[in-house]
Amino acid sequence: MAVPGTRLGANAGSRIPTCLGCRMDRPRALAFVLMLVAASLAMPTPVAASGATTLVITEIVANPADGEREFIELHNAGNATVDLANWTIEDAAGNSYTFAARNLSAGEYVVLWGGGSADALGPAWSMASAWNNGGDTAKLLRPDGSEADNITYGSGGIAVPAKGKAVSLLDGSWQELDPSPGAAPDAGGGTVSATVLDVAPVPTIHDAPTHARTGTAFTVHIEVREPNGDAVTWSLLGGAASLETGNATGHANLTITAPLVARAWTLTLRAEDAGGNIAETTRLVDVRAGDLVVDVPATGVPFPSFSPGATDVDATEVFTLKSLANATFTPRFDMSPFRAGASEIPVDDHVRIGTRAAGSNDTWVWTEYTGPLTPLPSIAPGDEVEVLLRLTDVPAVLAAGAYGTSFTVIR
Repeated sequence: MAVPGTRLGANAGSRIPTCLGCRMDRPRALAFVLMLVAASLAMPTPVAASGATTLVITEIVANPADGEREFIELHNAGNATVDLANWTIEDAAGNSYTFAARNLSAGEYVVLWGGGSADALGPAWSMASAWNNGGDTAKLLRPDGSEADNITYGSGGIAVPAKGKAVSLLDGSWQELDPSPGAAPDAGGGTVSATVLDVAPVPTIHDAPTHARTGTAFTVHIEVREPNGDAVTWSLLGGAASLETGNATGHANLTITAPLVARAWTLTLRAEDAGGNIAETTRLVDVRAGDLVVDVPATGVPFPSFSPGATDVDATEVFTLKSLANATFTPRFDMSPFRAGASEIPVDDHVRIGTRAAGSNDTWVWTEYTGPLTPLPSIAPGDEVEVLLRLTDVPAVLAAGAYGTSFTVIR
């Protein structure tokens, strides 16, 4: 279309603008055209008309099963929310229903029920039997009255659906399917079940000493969990005696007192839930009358096999010392010579005693064994140390055999 105020020149490929009552030369004319084009590009882009909205009819039930209702379903097939206000459904006879304001998100469905009450899927039309069983036309009209979509069943290749069936839009074609109001057609599903077991509570004793002195108090850290969330009661027993009780889950720090008599003492945390499920956990505490605990492995403290004249042979096991005292003290070590029949391996000035904090990788602190009651490094209250024995030198002439000895650590 020519720009107003222009005419076609002799050359069909050129449009030379003319002013009213005067002529322009070619450069000025081209400049004028460019000015008009620029002005047109600067104009705002018009907003898309409502015809761009992709709200479509996707399902109709005209002859519902007994006890069910007619309905027509709409689907927002676009990618933006649509306000249904003043959108209209109309049948072939001109009966119509106009929607009230309702936001339909992208991908959502809305159902217009025939009669009855509105529900979460959509409103209800006062006409309970709007759609003719033998065939009808449904039109979807935009708020401006223009037609957005339509469907005719009973003619035009879309058969009349059987009683209880729907005519549904599936994969771009209309098919007779089971009704699926508010959902994609031909969608299947079912129920899912699961059983949660009634399990026992879970009691745990996180911290309890392995040793305690008779009559002294110490702290035990406990935890009780109930996976089902049931009410729970718990009790902490020392032997057969009840020490503490409670009726709440979670963590607790309990201060308890060791028995007055030295013995192996079993702590038991027992928990029971409202369903009668019971669980227990135990910890063993070695209650001692003295301030020093000497914990030797069940195998004793063995040395590996060695030849006469060996040097710096370490025992293959360590033992531990633990202080139960209220003040720092210096333990003392006593050891007899190794003997096998009439032969012996001397220990005075031939044995070293290594000590370090239990469970650490600290460097060993070595003490030369010089005879009975050799003092070791001091131990603070509650400290636990590891002890390693080393034979620094063995006689060069020594009878073969199994040698043995004993040691004592005293406060």
